Order: sequence, then structure tokens, then C-alpha cells
Amino acid sequence: MPIPRFYVPDLNPAEIGKTVPLAGELAHHLTVRRLRTGEPIRLFDGQGREWEGILLGNSRGLPNACRLVATVTPLPEPRQPRVLATALLPADRLDWVVQKGVELGMTHWVPLVTTYSQVGFSAERAQKKFAHWTKIAAHAAAQCGRATVPRLLPPTSLYDLPERLAQDGLSDVAWFWAQPGGVSFAAVPCPSRGVLLAIGPEGGWHPDEAAWLAARPATAIGLAPWVLRAETAAVTVLAQALVAFANSGEGG
Repeated sequence: MPIPRFYVPDLNPAEIGKTVPLAGELAHHLTVRRLRTGEPIRLFDGQGREWEGILLGNSRGLPNACRLVATVTPLPEPRQPRVLATALLPADRLDWVVQKGVELGMTHWVPLVTTYSQVGFSAERAQKKFAHWTKIAAHAAAQCGRATVPRLLPPTSLYDLPERLAQDGLSDVAWFWAQPGGVSFAAVPCPSRGVLLAIGPEGGWHPDEAAWLAARPATAIGLAPWVLRAETAAVTVLAQALVAFANSGEGG
């Protein structure tokens, strides 16, 4: 049975033998999963570091701390950025996109504000949703074995996306955008740098947006001979890129 893994974002690089207190939501998860003193767990900090530890408990035998006993070599991450940019969708569908995106190796996620986006976001609502999405990303990383939690960028207009990427050091990425009639990944030379994968809303790209994307050094990718829901397209483009670029400088 796999050793349970938990995300501890404020866990500093720690010495073996150090005791890490476990409180709040993490302590609740330990109790819900009926973990007991003496059982092994793993802690990761979301930045690519992971440790194995042994649970320590209180007088009632409930775990409330972890003694680190070994460093763990994390599973490999993509060698170059794999940025997923998806148009805003109803909240439950975006939750699913974030979860599956983590499982399929995305390193950054950008929710896009497009002409046909179905959901509007106030700054306050976006902040609340980002805390929610960050939690989903962390839980997905714990489940699939990643020690790095992808970076979630704030909602961004499609036209402002180049500037937003530049602010995060992502200017040098190859752009791909999903569009019916586009080429397949099999016909695309493997890039030696990171990739941006852009998915439009269920209503499709506005003609002005499609023209703007076509005018950039961006490749239109056709994902299937059928019409895909936006969240299906997001997962499909990541999965296809994962396979197509597996042996390139971008691959994981």
C-alpha cells in the first residue's frame, strides 16, 4: 500500500531527525485517514522536495507531529515549462481541469478571460477561487506522486497573456492553440523549449481572437475529428503534448 503523502507548503529544507508539528487541516486529514503513531508518511513542500517521516502522537495516540527520517528522490518533472491556459468555465469544470492538469504534468495554469467566457470574476471572487484551486492542485499532486505543485496564475485576458507570461519568466515558450482543422501534434517538430497550450471557451474563439492567435508565432492544433467540450479539450491537449514531446527537450 502506498505511503500517504501530504503537502506542507511552509516546510523549510529540514535536517533528518527534525520533528515537524502537524496541526490544523493536516492533523484533521491524519485523523480522518485513521493514521496512528509510528506509521510512515511523506511530506512534500510543493517546490520539488520530499521527505519520509514517522508519525509521533499525543497521549491519546493521535498523530500531531512527524519525525523526518529520510529524504526522498521525487518523481521527475517536465524539464521545460508546460503552461496550460484555459478559458473561464463554470467552477466545477475548472476544478476538474486543475486536478487533471496536475496529473498530466502541467507546470503553470492560467485561466483566460475571453470574449465568449461563461464566467465573470471579480477580484474578490478570484482570490477565493484561487485558494480553492491551490488546494485542489496540492491534493492532486499528493495523489499522483508529484512533489511540485504547479503555479497558478491570476485570470488574464487573452490579449494580455504575453505580458503575464513575461512577468513569470515564461516569454520563451512555443505557443499552441486548439482550433478545429488544426494540425496534429504528430506533424509538429518537437520544440526544444517549453510550451503554452491554449484552450478556448465552449463557444469557441471569437474571430478577432482567432485572428490574433493566427498572427502570432503560434500553431493551431486539431485535437479530434469531433467537437470536444472545453474541459475535455484541456485534458486532451495536455495528454497529446505529453506523448508527442516525451523525447524532446520539453518532455517530462
